[in-house]
Amino acid sequence: MANHKIVARNNEMKDVSEITQTQPVSPKAMPIDFGRNFPPPSPVVQRALTNTLADLGGTNIADAIRFPRFMGTVGDREAGATWIGQRLGQKPDMERVVLANGSQSILAMLMARFVKPGGVLLTEELTYPAIKPLSALFGIELRAVSMDAEGIDPASLDRTCVELGDNARALYCMPTLHNPTSATMSEARRADIATVARRYDLWLFEDDIYGVLPEEAPPPLALYAPERSWYILGLSKSLAAQLRVAYVVGPNPDISRDAFWPGVRTTNWMVAPLVAEVASRWLANGIASEILRSVRAETLRRRALAASILPYIQTSPSAFNYHLWIELPKAWQLDAFVKAALDAGVVVGSGDSFAVNSQQGDRNFRIGLGVAPDQDELIRGLKTIASFLDAGRGSGVGPMEGQSRRSAAIDQSPPSDTDLRVCFISEEAGLDLRTSELAPAPAKPVPAYPYAKVLFHVGAYCGSILASVATFILEDMEPDQESQSSGRSWRVRGMATAKDFRHLGFASAVLYHGLREIRRRGGLVVWCNGRKTAGSFYRHNGFEQIGDERHVRGLPPHYRFKRAIGQPHYS
Repeated sequence: MANHKIVARNNEMKDVSEITQTQPVSPKAMPIDFGRNFPPPSPVVQRALTNTLADLGGTNIADAIRFPRFMGTVGDREAGATWIGQRLGQKPDMERVVLANGSQSILAMLMARFVKPGGVLLTEELTYPAIKPLSALFGIELRAVSMDAEGIDPASLDRTCVELGDNARALYCMPTLHNPTSATMSEARRADIATVARRYDLWLFEDDIYGVLPEEAPPPLALYAPERSWYILGLSKSLAAQLRVAYVVGPNPDISRDAFWPGVRTTNWMVAPLVAEVASRWLANGIASEILRSVRAETLRRRALAASILPYIQTSPSAFNYHLWIELPKAWQLDAFVKAALDAGVVVGSGDSFAVNSQQGDRNFRIGLGVAPDQDELIRGLKTIASFLDAGRGSGVGPMEGQSRRSAAIDQSPPSDTDLRVCFISEEAGLDLRTSELAPAPAKPVPAYPYAKVLFHVGAYCGSILASVATFILEDMEPDQESQSSGRSWRVRGMATAKDFRHLGFASAVLYHGLREIRRRGGLVVWCNGRKTAGSFYRHNGFEQIGDERHVRGLPPHYRFKRAIGQPHYS
């Protein structure tokens, strides 16, 4: 038994060794960047920038941006307060609001003022990496607090405060869509954290930089302890990387002014006037809200692609954050994985860069889905990552093949009799059946659907005979129209059943195997163009007919059929 384990382990390491021998990318080629974490590009930004700069050209902009804005003009803080109000539930007094050139600059000011050299700043055991060098710069000790699925553990925070006494000065945390884990605290958890903060007189530095991404999110931690909270909301991670702007809301106007105004002579936390002008205009005229909707929609599309290509990763396709925290297979060491990915042209975020006084990040890496300029580059990068993960799990296959084998084991359709077997197949395996059964449609070469970026093939066997086959492709039904299912719609193509096996359940078994896999990958809609004679089959399996009869030269009449992915359909 022990010898079998040794052989299996050696085979795993062999798979990793083989795949890491992938030819490195050219030094001149820019790697695909999954290491940084910014929102996906929005077409609204280019249009808005063009229009805004044109508008500014018709005003006396030179005078408007001539001098530093320090804490922000009245207009800057009014626009910021209104934007922040969507998270705080009401618009805060603008005298409490300070405009700065990013969350990191705000944190530097707060740490220098309220923690001070020799003090201790508490934070999650996995945290925003910039906190570590900032703490070192100010001579501040950084102490980790244990986390669970919701984020900071209140009991661990309490124990740490007891241990440190008065040396514990403040807590920095990210309660909503935590970076890197995506954990979000419940309202009860936020109340518990606020109680501990009051008990030990901790300042709270709440970084809510991802807080506006979800359509619904729990109220900020700052609402549970407003007298000690500094609420930070930046724009660069929710709207566009071009907007290096952040707002902080202090406990009251006096302390906000006192904490930041003296710093204008010693630091560079003030935002550039031109950037401030653009940000304030966009917040005030509705452009920011339009960008946010666009970012949410593209994030859902990219998460759906990630769920399709990395089906091992447990992610919610409906979440609005664009970073994934991924656990390494046992066969991989973190540094080797990061280097192998880089050699193959993909940068990932090494998990240990997020860890504070712990080894929590040694078995994980983060990928940011937003930096890739388009979905083609995103898919190439995800498939590279998938191939390495498959190698580490001992499959030794490429990403799409690996998905097929994994899914067949996990999601095998239950046979209706002892002769029926349903599984994922290669496209080549179904070629002869399609060629014979789909006539008079012309035979398609392999690959039959070269435009498809993500797809899989399913076959149903009777013994050793392939009885039915279909291909499922990630493809929008109306690609030019935005809808809730954009980027999460799948098309059925090339469905064929041998004559001797029709009306025996083989085609339905193929279809349901594909539907279960699509549901598992986060799909919302399945559609197809089916022959008129297949209408009863699709309707029997929960599809509805859309529109009138369609005619394509050389082919029999067709209808379009559509089905939502939800609860299982029982005919």
